[in-house]
Amino acid sequence: MLLLCLGGLLQAQDYKRTQNWYFGDSAGLSFATDPPTPLSGALKTWEGCSVISDTSGNLLFYTNGIKVWNKNHQVMENGDSLNAHQSSTQATLIVPWPENDSLFYVFTTDAVGQFNGLQYSLVNIKENSGLGKVIKKNILLQTPVSEKLAGTKHLNGKDYWLVARGYTNNNFYSYLINKNGLVLCPVVTPIGAIAKNISDAQGEIKFSSDGTKLAEAIYNLAYNRVDLFSFNREKGVPYYATSIPNITLPYSVEFSPGSKYLYVGNRLNYLYQYDLTSSNGNDIRSTQYEIYFSGNTTNNYHSVIQKGPNNRLYIALWDSNYLSIINAPEKGGDSCNFIFKGLHLNKKSQAGLPNFISSYFYQPNIDFAYTTNCQNDSIYFAAKGGTVHSWQIIDNQSIIHTSNQPTTSYNFTDTGGYIVKLISGNDTISKTINIEPKLKLGKDTAVCNQDAFKLTVSPNHRCLSWQDGSDSLEYSVAQTGKYYVKAYNIRGCLVSDTITVIFASLSAPVITKQHDTLFTDNGSYTYKWRYNGNITGGNSHFIKISQNGIYRVEITDSNGCANTSIDFSVTGLGVRILNADNYFSIYPIPADDKLYVQPNGNIIIKNLLLRDITGRTLEYSPSTELSVQGLSKGVYLLEITDQLNTIYVTKIIING
Repeated sequence: MLLLCLGGLLQAQDYKRTQNWYFGDSAGLSFATDPPTPLSGALKTWEGCSVISDTSGNLLFYTNGIKVWNKNHQVMENGDSLNAHQSSTQATLIVPWPENDSLFYVFTTDAVGQFNGLQYSLVNIKENSGLGKVIKKNILLQTPVSEKLAGTKHLNGKDYWLVARGYTNNNFYSYLINKNGLVLCPVVTPIGAIAKNISDAQGEIKFSSDGTKLAEAIYNLAYNRVDLFSFNREKGVPYYATSIPNITLPYSVEFSPGSKYLYVGNRLNYLYQYDLTSSNGNDIRSTQYEIYFSGNTTNNYHSVIQKGPNNRLYIALWDSNYLSIINAPEKGGDSCNFIFKGLHLNKKSQAGLPNFISSYFYQPNIDFAYTTNCQNDSIYFAAKGGTVHSWQIIDNQSIIHTSNQPTTSYNFTDTGGYIVKLISGNDTISKTINIEPKLKLGKDTAVCNQDAFKLTVSPNHRCLSWQDGSDSLEYSVAQTGKYYVKAYNIRGCLVSDTITVIFASLSAPVITKQHDTLFTDNGSYTYKWRYNGNITGGNSHFIKISQNGIYRVEITDSNGCANTSIDFSVTGLGVRILNADNYFSIYPIPADDKLYVQPNGNIIIKNLLLRDITGRTLEYSPSTELSVQGLSKGVYLLEITDQLNTIYVTKIIING
């Protein structure tokens, strides 16, 4: 019976890409613990930065858009002099190359619309024994641009959209990154406010976790608003939804995990919450809740707001050893549980926190459960939530089962990892199903010419009991008999198996010669004769011989036991002349300076002779190579003599 082990959500694996943070003045956090553990890093920046970990939560590298540091906090090879600016709001964003575990894009923005614009570099993390190397650097995509950079997953759940904002225009630039890499021609959408002045280039854009909403802080006294857009994750196009008016110099924006609330920070040191239930900007404005006002001071003012993998929001405090926290961002008003200076750091925060692919924080509103039983290998899946359901079971990238019902089942006939995917509307959830080895001792076995044989049980079983009460995963047997084991598998099912082991022996056959025939033991065996290492003859205990050489025979009995004779040398049958092409590799043909001869079997070369077509000997060699230097171009005869004086002949061509 097959056993099942259910892996974690793919979305949970995406969460772990955000497990390590490095920001500010050498500050850092590890979200492997709750509350997160303060870290110290090498990064120093005033504002934008980005970090990437693997899907197990292990740090890969981080950057401020100017330098790239590896997991050992050293500057990565070729990882300096990137063209971001440490005073760019969203100076950089790391995006993995889809369906590739080696390559990562590092996108960068210059400050306030300066000429470096939007550029990208490429990291191969497998270089330098996993410490990585920047293999492409500072490739220009678009200039000028604002300090705004955000990313989300494509509707297909595999590819990514990288979105930047124009400067001196109102263009959104959406770049697709798929399994073939970055598509260099962006989807250009002119919509929203035009960034005209240097200060206009500041402020964040941020996707909701599900990628369907986009918020932009319009850092301009003439606008004083936050714009909200819907986003088509298939086409990469933002559509204007509404604006939240009368927010002076908004700088930072962040959605709550379920996108019910939007949080906005401005440069007047206010931190606001807005309820997005309404689609009308003035209605949203009416829900404004002042979470905190830090006073008319430049000390400890709030800056970038960033969602954490624990679904809390963290707010940067300028030049502070603390971050503020919103512990319950899906609750309104005071219930959001804001704590000023709620998390102490080893180092100092500045204005920025790491910029991540927003969809890494996405938690779908659907789930599915599964049930198994002890009678068969079919697993039953049932959806939780959602209205329209689409199931896919994937083995090695091939879809092996589909269904459009709320429930489905599948009979897993082989071990290994399978992806089970449930799609409902815009929500997709995937889980990895590992079908574990079942309790199987193997086929009945004949053990040949051995004193003992070891039976093994895979370690995903417990409470083992062999027929004599032994409870180990390995069991050694030394005599013919039937052996039995029972155990509980990881599903809690009591399973068992039986095997018959036969101990047998087979002596090596002996070859004798009578006239022109070789004989060996006559019995209920199959026979395999060899001449000079090559299979010859038929399935019989004797073989007719007509040439000198080395003979050997292998016999196999009804238990499958096999044994082989020692070599038997045949001489005195006279000189035999054979076709050398059937027994040797001869090269090069045509030959220039030297000719080499390599036996295909156990033949030992005694000497080589080269003759012209009249039979006159031209060259002699007692080894496996022959000099042909100085000979005229043409066809010659090569004669090879082995240790039994058998002669092999072939024609060769010499270039001259």
